[in-house]
Amino acid sequence: MDNILQKIIDGEYIIQPNIQIARDGGTLAFAIKNSSGQGHTVFLDRRISSETKNVFFIDGYPGSEDSVQLGKNDDLVVKVESALRS
Repeated sequence: MDNILQKIIDGEYIIQPNIQIARDGGTLAFAIKNSSGQGHTVFLDRRISSETKNVFFIDGYPGSEDSVQLGKNDDLVVKVESALRS
């Protein structure tokens, strides 16, 4: 899982087109895949009152037992928001 945020920015993982918005006030969920077909579900915590706002998580909803916190990356937030508008 090391540097997966940078791998998404560098294009090693591609954001899949179906970005979903949770009913919790803004968490975004999207799939990523690499050229080998390996994929993960990534969550971007966009909840207004969250202590982890704009933090990325992988393989589990933010705060869930299975989630792994990846950290923040402003460039990737912009990329996800752009994909959401497309």
